[in-house]
Amino acid sequence: MPRLTTPPSMPEEVSVAIDALGNRARLEVLRILSRHGQLTLTEVAEALGIDRSSARRHLVTLEELGFVQGDVPHDERWRRTTVRWQADAHAVDQAFSALRDYAAGR
Repeated sequence: MPRLTTPPSMPEEVSVAIDALGNRARLEVLRILSRHGQLTLTEVAEALGIDRSSARRHLVTLEELGFVQGDVPHDERWRRTTVRWQADAHAVDQAFSALRDYAAGR
């Protein structure tokens, strides 16, 4: 089966949106954070019914893509074990708009 690649005409924001929103678990993390506000890693893992390491991977990926933020700066997290995460509603809205416009050929 051929490997899917990013079309050369696909805007970067659409590619980022697909990376974040095209994964069921990451989309559920965003939904949970959007509905409940700030949650800890443990709370996210429990809400999803997954282990903490899987939840951490999804949160870190979403943070790298700009869709969630922790309340402790990344370089200071080793000092404090509890980070409260929240979704960036504006980034999520922009991502869905970019996907919609791209799919509609705009």
